[in-house]
Amino acid sequence: MIALLVGFGIAQYYPLQLLDPGLASTPPSSSTSNTYNSTSSYQTATSAGSRGGFSITAFLQGLVSSAVKQGKSLAAYLEAIIPKGATTGQGNSTEQISISQTSSQTSTLTSFVTVSQSSSSTLAASTSSRTTSSTSSVAPPPSSAGWLTGDPSFQGTVAKIDIPPNYNTLVNFTLALINQDRATAGLGPVELSTIPSGQQHADSMAYFGYFSHWDPQGYKPYMRYSLLGGTGAVAENVGQTYCTTSPAASTLLYQAPCSLQTIENGLAASEWGMMNNDAACCANGHRDNILNPTHNRVSLGISYLPSTGEEYLVEDFEDSYLQLSQPMQGSSQIQIVGTSTSPSKISQIQVYYDPTPRAMTVQQLDSTFSYGPGTFVGGVFPPCSGGCEYYPGAVSDYATTWQVGGSSIDISFSMADLFAADGPGVYTIYLTTGESTASALLTYSVFYSGQ
Repeated sequence: MIALLVGFGIAQYYPLQLLDPGLASTPPSSSTSNTYNSTSSYQTATSAGSRGGFSITAFLQGLVSSAVKQGKSLAAYLEAIIPKGATTGQGNSTEQISISQTSSQTSTLTSFVTVSQSSSSTLAASTSSRTTSSTSSVAPPPSSAGWLTGDPSFQGTVAKIDIPPNYNTLVNFTLALINQDRATAGLGPVELSTIPSGQQHADSMAYFGYFSHWDPQGYKPYMRYSLLGGTGAVAENVGQTYCTTSPAASTLLYQAPCSLQTIENGLAASEWGMMNNDAACCANGHRDNILNPTHNRVSLGISYLPSTGEEYLVEDFEDSYLQLSQPMQGSSQIQIVGTSTSPSKISQIQVYYDPTPRAMTVQQLDSTFSYGPGTFVGGVFPPCSGGCEYYPGAVSDYATTWQVGGSSIDISFSMADLFAADGPGVYTIYLTTGESTASALLTYSVFYSGQ
């Protein structure tokens, strides 16, 4: 979407963005050998998406095309669509109009997915295009939203999470939009998640004034989800729009002061854009995420700034099928014990590595548009005494316990060899039902300090 600011005789254009969803990954095919194979980490081939800026030329061509279709001159068309009262260079009042058009974008990726495609998706492994700095710090927060009472950053596994006025109304409104889109596609509804990862991230973007899947601490969605107690698999959509009085599918969205109605209108515009105007921006990654048949929950985050009219919407979709009966981690030992309601059978465990997260500036955050699972470092197979499967060139570990039958799960293994491969950082465990991370039932991040 594009916000058109009319006033003081100057028209300016501001991109209202959707972010590329994350990237799914498939490790190298396992081999069978009579010897145990454990080597240094496998460095996956990288494929990074590139984002282009908004094309003013394309935008103007769109206006001209619309004017021609209506048999009007460009001046007459603009006069008809700009709300009455908007200034044309005289006086000191300012009106803002949002135009339903996504930023242009180019990409070298064949698809934009992270646990957002169906379980049959298979993609090349990809790493993120993040830029980090050990000395950077975020900018001061923008004008107070009033309801944001403090820094939402993580302190260990705890984060301060604020909710805006009319939160339940706004969340139920957004959930209804999502489920209507899913019903139209013949899919079942998703339920609201009890994991507050969506709201924590929406608070963070409003508080610090950035727009990204990453956050000022350098955390990715699956890291935040794990820190807040998530035990499923997560895939994130993020959208930014403005409070508006216009219908979601309008060619022009008139920006208005934030109220319950105008906030809902902005949320509807963001959901509509993800569903119907996502191809040029993000190869329909947001739409695929919303319409993923395996998703059964969503953690919603909604924040807004009355001072600027900006709104942020976070949709953390979950594949939540595991009910664990005990904590998963004890030092380097992992235990996955409980039950699964997934119709698909667990096939393997893949582990991906991210360097230790570092602080990111607002400028760095605003220039990161997607996220991947990290670098494939290895995996875990069932116990084996001979003719064992292994990942060529990667760490191949074997569980001490692997009992998966019916709905019960009891898997235990050590992370020691995996930790030794790359040292301190974040190791995310993908419990998958297929070859790709897109089939994960679990995305659990282990923060390893080296001790």
